[in-house]
Amino acid sequence: MFFSSSINAPEDNTDDLDIYYSEWIHGEFQQPVRLSDAINTENYEADVFVAPDESYLIFCSTRPGGQGRGDLYVSFRNEDDTWTEAKSMGDKINTRNHELCPFVSSDGQYFFYSSNEDIYWVDAAIIDELR
Repeated sequence: MFFSSSINAPEDNTDDLDIYYSEWIHGEFQQPVRLSDAINTENYEADVFVAPDESYLIFCSTRPGGQGRGDLYVSFRNEDDTWTEAKSMGDKINTRNHELCPFVSSDGQYFFYSSNEDIYWVDAAIIDELR
């Protein structure tokens, strides 16, 4: 299970959400592991979507250098189970608004996300274009 939490954030910084992973083994979730700095920063990382085969994840972040109040980023799993440096999904997705809630349809054809209090969709091929 992948999720976001502020469990390691200083008490005065509740906006510092990071993305974690916990394995389900013998009917119990294991101790959560914070994903690497390739994904997490000192800023907000949340709203994580994970590909069914766990080959990539897409999430919202408020890191510096973004295009708006919150942008979508993608990271791909390497063969050694590490993650690539998160990459902005660019101006085809990100705007001056807050993009969040990424989701890919179960058939892998469409990428959905929200922006400016509305829902948008594009061809999911945009994900492979960012590899």
